[in-house]
Amino acid sequence: GTKFVRETDERFNVILVDSTDPDGPGAVLFTSEFYTDCRAALAPRGILVPQNGLPFLQGPELKQSVAHFRDLFDDACEGLRAALGDRHPRVARALTNLGWAEVRLDRFETAVRTFDEAISVYREVRPAGPPSDPLQGRGEALYALGRFAEAVESLSAAHEAATNTSDAEKAATKLVEV
Repeated sequence: GTKFVRETDERFNVILVDSTDPDGPGAVLFTSEFYTDCRAALAPRGILVPQNGLPFLQGPELKQSVAHFRDLFDDACEGLRAALGDRHPRVARALTNLGWAEVRLDRFETAVRTFDEAISVYREVRPAGPPSDPLQGRGEALYALGRFAEAVESLSAAHEAATNTSDAEKAATKLVEV
């Protein structure tokens, strides 16, 4: 895979990287060099979809990848916006994930802005309003910034959103907590 993207003259609209964990031979698929080669192999407005860690389980892996992406891509959600439009639930989900990555990188001001954007999109496209995840992330970033009153407000809204979810969503949330 690394040799192919480094040497190809073709340009791709989408590159999907379904890799192993970043250990052993698969480690090269998580390097700045590999991501740079993927960027070069993308068509204009192309999308790179790599496998990366979950913020709550594999923080260091995700932190490293986001640092690489920030150097290579102007807007991590640009491709989704181009494909789906600015106001789409998947764009809101991607913004939420990006916000959590920013929290892991200790970029709290950026995280707050990213969560605010996700919450705004959710308010437009989801009748029930935003789910608890971006509200909680926003609250945690505000807390880290010492903006305690705003943090409490956001975390309270997250709690309210979580208690207003369906039984299936509550069960899934509880399962993830366990």
